[in-house]
Amino acid sequence: MDLLELYVQGLKGATEPARLAFTQPVTMVAAGVREQLYVRIMLDLLYPKGTEPTLIDLDEAGQQSRVGLTVRGRDGTIFRLLQDVHTGRRALQRGVDGKAEPISNAAAEIAQAVTAQIGFPQEDILRELFFAVADDLPSRRARAPSAAPAKATTSATGKAERPLPPGFGGAVGGPGAAAAKPLPPGFSDEGAPVADPHDDAAMRRRLAEIDAALGAAQGVRDLEFEIDGLQKRLFDLDAKIKPLLTLRRSAQQAEEQGKRFADLDGVPGDLVEQGERLRRIRADHDRDLERMAGERDQLLESSKTLDRRGRQNPVAVAQKDRFVQAGVGVGVGAIVLGVVGALAFPPLRWLALLDIPAFGVALYGGLRVLGDLEGGASVARRLERLDAEKKRLEERFRIDEQHLTAMLKQHGYTLEQLPDLAERLTASDEARRLMEQTRGALAEAEKAGDVSTLEAQQHEAQTRLRSLEEQLQGQGGFGGPGDLEREKAEIEAALAAAAAPDQGGTPDPMPSAVETASSRGLQPAPDLGRRLLELARDVFLAPIEEIATSYAPRASQMLATLTDGRYREVRFLHNLKTHLVDGASGEELPFGFLPAADRDIAWLSIKLALIEGALKRARVPVVFDRSLDGLPDAKGPLLARMLAFLAGGTQVVCITAKTTIR
Repeated sequence: MDLLELYVQGLKGATEPARLAFTQPVTMVAAGVREQLYVRIMLDLLYPKGTEPTLIDLDEAGQQSRVGLTVRGRDGTIFRLLQDVHTGRRALQRGVDGKAEPISNAAAEIAQAVTAQIGFPQEDILRELFFAVADDLPSRRARAPSAAPAKATTSATGKAERPLPPGFGGAVGGPGAAAAKPLPPGFSDEGAPVADPHDDAAMRRRLAEIDAALGAAQGVRDLEFEIDGLQKRLFDLDAKIKPLLTLRRSAQQAEEQGKRFADLDGVPGDLVEQGERLRRIRADHDRDLERMAGERDQLLESSKTLDRRGRQNPVAVAQKDRFVQAGVGVGVGAIVLGVVGALAFPPLRWLALLDIPAFGVALYGGLRVLGDLEGGASVARRLERLDAEKKRLEERFRIDEQHLTAMLKQHGYTLEQLPDLAERLTASDEARRLMEQTRGALAEAEKAGDVSTLEAQQHEAQTRLRSLEEQLQGQGGFGGPGDLEREKAEIEAALAAAAAPDQGGTPDPMPSAVETASSRGLQPAPDLGRRLLELARDVFLAPIEEIATSYAPRASQMLATLTDGRYREVRFLHNLKTHLVDGASGEELPFGFLPAADRDIAWLSIKLALIEGALKRARVPVVFDRSLDGLPDAKGPLLARMLAFLAGGTQVVCITAKTTIR
């Protein structure tokens, strides 16, 4: 999950629209009036509460007040959360193909989608564990009611004993009795046997054991440091190997997909295009044949008589024409009748003049015959041209069809299978393109290291880690160095007291940190270290005691670094209450009675250790909102490196006014 962009407009003190793009692994933001509202706005958008406007106090009168947050979900989907500050109207949208697709406008459905679809944890876990806000610092929390001071105990001899140091003893048979650490000499346990302070030999033997254990404790710290480095290295190797393995699987799947189309390797790429061309030629061929058949029918219909006459001799055809026959017959008859009749009766010679119109009729008939014969010849020629064109079309189509059929037959296909071939060629091209992409991505990724090399390094680191853990387990019985040094100091004090002459009376008990604070009228501050453990329990899905044991060493390293050794260890004692071990005296100081600045540093150290572990399980954005500004300027470079280290596993946003960090 990643934060992509935050948009604000029309807020009090920040009326101008502003967009904050979270594009860098560590996004540094200068803390101003507007920037101090960012975390509140983000949490309000991610976890809506009902339908009422919850940011109404930020609404600038007369302005269009809107806020929006764009995030990337755990599956890579882009989501956008929007809110109108004045009315409280909300919207959740999902990006699909570059467009915003509405999901819901209901606050309850949006809150459910944020955790179920987008993948953010519950609000208290995100706000109190992964976000570090200045207002949540322990120094800004109210103190709890005053705690009763520790009471001194009385030994079996009637002498008052010093109060039990933090983390030791407890009521016999009471809660935590089994987990209580052994009492050092000089302390009682309300009825439990107390070591004889006069047994110098036993105490000196114990001192020798403690000295040996302290010598081994340095080795334990070295082992823990190396184990922490190996765990970080394994985490980095795993982050490199997983994408490579994913790409390798994708490349293998693409190659297997490509093998399904191995029979298409020799098929020309334009074969389907040629098939489409043949379809177009066939359609044009059928259309032309249909056109020519229509023209032929029209020609035959318009010249039925001429078609019957055929291409006969014009004289023979004219002799059969009725106009020619009638004209010639009447003309010749009129001439014969006029000549012969004039011999008997001279006026009959005028009948010979009828030959003129008769021969005119014969001429008309002859011309009509010639016209019909010429028209018939034209129709015949047009029919011949249509037949020749039809023959050419059929010949061209036959050649194209034979060429494509031969190519298809060469690869085992027929014209009827051409649509299936087209689908397979398309799928083959897609498989080939995917295979080339995955091979290119794999080759690019393997430039940083081959999978086999990285796996060999991972195996070597795991082997070394197991060996170190076995060594650490074998030396784990020595206890913490602070416990041993405190016990050594107690035994030495008891030996010194035993060597001193008895002055009588009851010795003054050594005041504990709780007694000192109570005597000054201070009330204990809330133990926010235990609260962080309780939140981490829902992330790690492990018992809180196991979490405390696993991450106390890492928190101790950060605490010692941030305090320059003033505190050297974080311990969770007395029902997992947070204690810090003083670097000089070795005293275990309860969290609630620490100075305000030291409580802030302890809280940040525990939070950072738990965040490092949580990021190995899920990618959740980490935000520091002015929570680092209280640290000394000299720690700026160290804090910058710390943020860069966290950015190796997730997205980090730091809102700060300190230029030394930025």
